[in-house]
Amino acid sequence: MPSSVLSNDISWISISAVSAILLAVIPLLKYLSTLYFEKHKINLKKLEIAASVLSDNLDSPTFKQRYLAEQVFRNIHGFRFSYHEIKVLLKYHEPSLAFDLYVKGYRYLAWSKNFKHIQMKGQYRSLSVFGFKLYLADIRFIIGYFSLGFACVYATLLSISTIVLMNGGETFNSLFFAAVYAFTSIISGIMAFHFIASVGSIKYAYQLLDMKVKSLK
Repeated sequence: MPSSVLSNDISWISISAVSAILLAVIPLLKYLSTLYFEKHKINLKKLEIAASVLSDNLDSPTFKQRYLAEQVFRNIHGFRFSYHEIKVLLKYHEPSLAFDLYVKGYRYLAWSKNFKHIQMKGQYRSLSVFGFKLYLADIRFIIGYFSLGFACVYATLLSISTIVLMNGGETFNSLFFAAVYAFTSIISGIMAFHFIASVGSIKYAYQLLDMKVKSLK
């Protein structure tokens, strides 16, 4: 068998293997992303603090009440809220869900000039694929995930092979390139995680707007 054919076969096998690995870890990465939000769930103590802080003067709070409310909700959700945001989101029929959706979809949300209503920053196009609604931004995130995922895996393999094949006379150069590959792998991995974690953010933003229509009439 010609070596070029064998090389092509190995290349396709490698690409298929990496693709399978990247597909397999998607549920894990989404779980880790969800876990990040879940760890900030309200516990009883935090809920009691929030209730005591906001029990009076919701519309005209003192500086201390505003500060405490912002700190409590930041601690609950791991997100920096302003008092105006807290005040509006608390008016939803399901405020806990409203806060969660806002944190997940805030990149695509904007506030009205009087800071009383939430709206989308723009119009986001979508496609229907096998009955599933996919936003074009999500498709870009998925493409970015796979592109950077390949870069992460490839850079990791280069770093490992550079160290394994290190030559005694070229130790410094080998370590330098191994470090560069490792750094590239880490950055690519972080960005790939960010891309896959961002899939669905537009959907969460629209869900919050649907809640607004139903809850804040």
